[in-house]
Amino acid sequence: MMAYLKVKRSALTFGPELGEGGFSTVYQATWRQSILKRQEVAVKRLHKVNPSEVEIMSKLDHPNIVKLLAVLDESPDYFLIMELCTGGSLRSYLDQRHGNRLPLDQLCNLAKQAALPLKYLREMEILHKDVKSPNYLIAKGKILKLTDFGIAKNLKETMSNATQSASYPWMAPELMKDLKLSPTYDIHSYGVVVWELLTLEVPFQGLEPQVVVMRICGDNERPPIPPDCPQPIADLLRKCWAVDWRKRPSIDEVLSVISDRQAVAVAAKIDRQRQILDGSWMLERKIGGSAASLLTKPYGMAVNHQGDVCVANWDAAKVQVYSQQGMHKSSIDTKLGLKPGTRSWPREVRISSDGSLCITDYRSSLKSIVLLVGIGKSGLQYHLKTNPQLMKTLV
Repeated sequence: MMAYLKVKRSALTFGPELGEGGFSTVYQATWRQSILKRQEVAVKRLHKVNPSEVEIMSKLDHPNIVKLLAVLDESPDYFLIMELCTGGSLRSYLDQRHGNRLPLDQLCNLAKQAALPLKYLREMEILHKDVKSPNYLIAKGKILKLTDFGIAKNLKETMSNATQSASYPWMAPELMKDLKLSPTYDIHSYGVVVWELLTLEVPFQGLEPQVVVMRICGDNERPPIPPDCPQPIADLLRKCWAVDWRKRPSIDEVLSVISDRQAVAVAAKIDRQRQILDGSWMLERKIGGSAASLLTKPYGMAVNHQGDVCVANWDAAKVQVYSQQGMHKSSIDTKLGLKPGTRSWPREVRISSDGSLCITDYRSSLKSIVLLVGIGKSGLQYHLKTNPQLMKTLV
């Protein structure tokens, strides 16, 4: 057990209230440790003393877990003095974004920071039991720290009856059904936190606890995964939310997926293009049309930097440009500049690093032509390049 100090009430000067839960109220305070040394701290006043919370917190020492610094025990008052996290809770941070979703790199970073304390707790054979966004605090340097061990348990007690309930929207189904805990209980809750990072939303917001229980246990419902969620993360969430706790991933598996940002980023890019091409606009209505601007045999597709979709139309020897809503914007005649009688077969459309499009065109002589296409304020601009090696210089 790590040592912690016992202090007197006179050593604390209380400031504003930071938050209140079912079992405690948290204040900001100044702790006078000596004449020359003062420290800003968070002070948690327990409405009901829970000795196991102090016992568990006194064992913990991890950069992503709020540290217990001292205890004030002067009946009837019982306070835990802990390090102060000035950035507020993760839930508050997400609310303050007002729907402006997190960049993928930041999402993966926060998801990893949220998982690291769970790995440490697993090694310490401790189950937090109340993993949720309000219980992650943001410290200096944008470090995420897990707090509130009021209902935490040792793993050896996980299969015994649970006498205290956690927060229903984050609660795993085994606790709702028969008041049993499992060794992977926190993994289910962690999945809900990652879903919050993805959507910024509150799970099952506004629903009464009994309705949440009915949906999770009776209907096997889970928070809806966004359609543009990168596939590795979507698969991870489904595993985290498995009804059978034995089928949930280990914390090491979780960290393996979340830490591989390159794989997640590549999957997100592919999913985004697939969504634009297959879901968010009705390209299929244009295929087979008779008008000159409609598609007949689309061979290659790409999305430019403005979100427009460019399609190589083989039969018409054109590259068509459509908005995300499916509206035709402009066309490129790939036969322009060729000798009369020369056939043009645009096949491949790719996006370059500068936002321009690179189109490979196969002529009847089997020599490739590269067209560089850009969309500017003056409209569609393009020019021909007959050097096939130019393709190698484009991303």
